[in-house]
Amino acid sequence: MERLSKKLFKYKSHEIIQQFSKHTLALRQHFENVFSKDVPPEQQQKRFCWDYWFVKNQYQFLRTPADLFFPAKILKPVYEDLISYGQKNLGCHGITPLWLSLYTNGARQEFHCDKPHGPWAFVLPLTADKIKFSGGETKMKLSSGNKKIKPKAHQLLVFDPQIEHGVVPVENAVDPLQSRLVLHGWFVMPQIFLHGSLSIKKVNSVIQNMTVQNPNLFSATQDYFGSLCLCIEVKKSGFVSDVKILTNTLQSKKENLQSWYRGLEKNLLLLRFPKSNESSRIIFPLVFRG
Repeated sequence: MERLSKKLFKYKSHEIIQQFSKHTLALRQHFENVFSKDVPPEQQQKRFCWDYWFVKNQYQFLRTPADLFFPAKILKPVYEDLISYGQKNLGCHGITPLWLSLYTNGARQEFHCDKPHGPWAFVLPLTADKIKFSGGETKMKLSSGNKKIKPKAHQLLVFDPQIEHGVVPVENAVDPLQSRLVLHGWFVMPQIFLHGSLSIKKVNSVIQNMTVQNPNLFSATQDYFGSLCLCIEVKKSGFVSDVKILTNTLQSKKENLQSWYRGLEKNLLLLRFPKSNESSRIIFPLVFRG
C-alpha cells in the first residue's frame, strides 16, 4: 500500500498472489480422481458436464459451472477465500458463480474485454504443478506492450477486465490431466468494508456527507472509468490517521488525475468519525463508468 501524496497515483493492471489458497489442492485432487483410469462408475457422470464453447476466431475451450463438477464441501472454502480477498483488498463483497475451464490442444481465447461483468476479473489455475504443455498464458494488451502470465498452479491472477485480454493457444496437451485447467470469474458488489468497532451506518453517513459537501470533487469525474479502492485508517478518537492505495484501475481520457487524487486525499484526511473503543480500518471502493 502507498500513501497517496507520497507517490504518483499510477494505474495498475493486475495483481498476482502466489499460493493463494490451500483449499485449491483438494479441487485439483478431485479433478485427478475423476479423470484417472480407475475412476469408479459413480463418478464417471462428472465427465459429462462439460460444454464445448466455440465462437469462430474468438473462443475455443471446454467449460462447466464449477459447482456442477466439484462437491460443495471442497468448493465452498475456495469461494470463501476469494470473497474474503475481495472484501479486504478490492472493496468487493461478492464474486460471480465460478467457471471451471479446460484447455487442451488448440484451445484459446482471442483478445476481448469483460466490461459489463465486474470491476475486477480473476483466474485461479488448478493446472498440474509441472506444466508439460506450451502456451496457455493469460495475455493482456497494456500501454507498455503485450504481457503474458503463465498459469502457475494455485496462483491467483486478478486483473482489470477493461483491458483486452485472452489466452494463448495451448499445444501439446491431449491428456486432460496435463492440460490448462482454471477457475475464473469476476469480483462484484463494490461497497464499503469495515474492520473495527465503528458501525457501517455511521461510516456511510460520514462519507455521504463528504460527497454532498464537496460536489465539485465528484462532478469532474464524468469521463473517468475504472475503479479505485482505498484504505482509510481511523483512530479511536475518530480522526483519520492515514489514507492508502489498495488498487487502482482509474483512467481519464481528458485530464491528468493527480490533482483530483490529492483533493480526494485531503477531504478523506479531514473526515471525523464518532469516537470508539478501538481503531478502525475502512475499505472504501469507488467505481466510475465513464
